[in-house]
Amino acid sequence: MSVAAATVRGSALVGAVDVVGDNTGRVGALSYRVPDGMAVHVGDAVEVPIGARTATGVVVGPAADPRRATRAILTVYGPRAGGEELALLDVLARRYLCRPADLTGRLAPRTRRGNPPLDLGGGPTLAVAGPVPGLERIPAESSRRLLCCAPSVELADVAAVEAARVARHGQVLVLCATVEEAEAVSTRFRSGAARLDHHPRRDELSAWSGFVAGTVAVGIAPRRAALWSAEHLAGIVVVDEAHPGHREQSGIRTHAADLAAVRSAHQDLALSLIGRFPSPSALGAGVKLYEVGGPDEWPRLTLVDRQASPPGDRALPDGLAARMRAAAARGITPVVVAENRPARRLCVRCHTRIVCSRCGQDGCADHRPADPCPSCLDPRSIVVGWPAERLRARFGDHVRVASYADLAHLSDAGCVVIMNIDPALGRAGGPPGAYAADLLVAAARAAGPGGEVVTTTGQAQHPLLGALFERRSLKAAARWAWETAHAVGLPPFRHLIRIVSTFAPPTQGWPGVTFGARPVRDGHELVVLCGDAGLDRLKDRIDGLRNRGRLYVEVTAGPHPARGEPGSRELDS
Repeated sequence: MSVAAATVRGSALVGAVDVVGDNTGRVGALSYRVPDGMAVHVGDAVEVPIGARTATGVVVGPAADPRRATRAILTVYGPRAGGEELALLDVLARRYLCRPADLTGRLAPRTRRGNPPLDLGGGPTLAVAGPVPGLERIPAESSRRLLCCAPSVELADVAAVEAARVARHGQVLVLCATVEEAEAVSTRFRSGAARLDHHPRRDELSAWSGFVAGTVAVGIAPRRAALWSAEHLAGIVVVDEAHPGHREQSGIRTHAADLAAVRSAHQDLALSLIGRFPSPSALGAGVKLYEVGGPDEWPRLTLVDRQASPPGDRALPDGLAARMRAAAARGITPVVVAENRPARRLCVRCHTRIVCSRCGQDGCADHRPADPCPSCLDPRSIVVGWPAERLRARFGDHVRVASYADLAHLSDAGCVVIMNIDPALGRAGGPPGAYAADLLVAAARAAGPGGEVVTTTGQAQHPLLGALFERRSLKAAARWAWETAHAVGLPPFRHLIRIVSTFAPPTQGWPGVTFGARPVRDGHELVVLCGDAGLDRLKDRIDGLRNRGRLYVEVTAGPHPARGEPGSRELDS
């Protein structure tokens, strides 16, 4: 039976019902008898026998074939999901190239038994120190919005204001990528809000039961709560929507922001996606883009053009050194961001990697080669790349070396230096410019509102750098990412599917465009880029491959199925 056949909870079911067991997605729906005197409804959590064991599951509707119901339901635990959530699974299964039964486990906490709801008092009351810059200017009638927040704007503040706004019309589900983010959002409320995450287990069940019953106004939860039911759900807020923590790391690799966008459209819910530089899922969600915070919420940004320096000085141009000296004169120890790849020596003219004449290593940065470039015979060479070892050898104790990950734990550093932004601009594997934009925003947050971010580039006219360094506008950067993705057919205009298997997959016969297969650490990787029309054919191919061995499928979803290809109006405010 299709899960979409289930509509609303309605009256009790009699005779036989279909149940999808948790962690039994490959088995699909099984039919069970309803014992006399037992009240069973669509969406109820139940315990049923499967083989020699018992398992929990969810009732998805009347039995498609009552004659197959040879065993009876053991226990009913009460409501676990609404008919709207069950019907949505068919849409999501096509989007994520799986079966509806594979997603039923996402409809409630891992332990599905209901407990009495917590008594949390009245509606939400914000505990925010002051207004969020620019948020009050966003039109109240805009129900689907993408909020790009300047570096000094706290995402938790924006999430709390948005949740309180939507809570005037019903319940609100707030999805957070990390436990720390959930804690930060929860501290903005004095009453009416509840944590739905896994600490502690007993409170999770109580709060979830209250959220389902409608007594909890604001539910603050991790990514796995994106499909949880609520009696009077009015909207969904996704905090830091581009954070990788929103993607499931096991089973079907759904993305919480994408689930929220699809669910909000199908259930006519308000949607607020909050972040810095938007993800493809956000750009394709049919939202209006607004900027929260202007240039005043950024530190000073200094871009040094390496092309204006002689070739031998481009690794450390005078403009960069001058800004670092100026910071030191103010008593500030600059924080320098280390690259995560080794330094290498390149020919100045043709950029061929030079083999060291002393140690024989390709790209050695420690010795100057005695011989000219083997490709063009130019004797000039330059060392590029700034890993931590090279930074410490060059600057010693005059700087503080930090990784990209370290920036999240720094504040008011005063001066943050990125030696070369160009490798981040050209980094593949994500939406256009995402890595460079994320790095610059992280550096800006670490520097603080009165600080400075300094970097060098050989692409001073790059549109993304112009949007950020000249205009200090994440909205302008998002527009560039949108236009670039449209020009080359990347998400959100097409679906990008990454398939990693323990065996070498076939490379012919796939819809759309394929890249690979190439060897990776976990086996073989194949990337497929296709439109919405190719999803069904793609799913058939993947289902066939699942029978051959272990398969990992990650989908960066394209246009929303109910909205078609995104239009440029979605970026207009």
